[in-house]
Amino acid sequence: MQIRNTILALACLCATAGLTAQCMQMPMSDSEKEALAEFVFTGTILDREYIFNQEDGHIYTLYLTAVDGILKNTLPQLVQIAERGGRWGNLTEQVTPSLQVNTGDTGMFFANRATTQWKDFDSGLPVLRPAFGALS
Repeated sequence: MQIRNTILALACLCATAGLTAQCMQMPMSDSEKEALAEFVFTGTILDREYIFNQEDGHIYTLYLTAVDGILKNTLPQLVQIAERGGRWGNLTEQVTPSLQVNTGDTGMFFANRATTQWKDFDSGLPVLRPAFGALS
């Protein structure tokens, strides 16, 4: 009986752990986001590709993005935005929070320079990463 109750308690704890983590994400104002970002710009998603980084063992989604308007700092007309997670062959890496965007989607982006290096990938474009965990 005690073993069953212990297993039940552990199952309940595991089932609610994700819910607690999601509730702990606090909304941020645009001014708070801007303070954390090196670059703030509006852009349009032109393409998406997935790469596997052998250096750290993670899959990344790279969004080719046209820079439509710059609100903070300077950028060329095209950038890559790298976000951890995606599909590579039969492997999937899901990371939250993340934003699922499609070709043609537009939005405001708060980003920093990517610090991850990819040995087998170099588009010649600046690679940025979301400033606070997910694209906005």
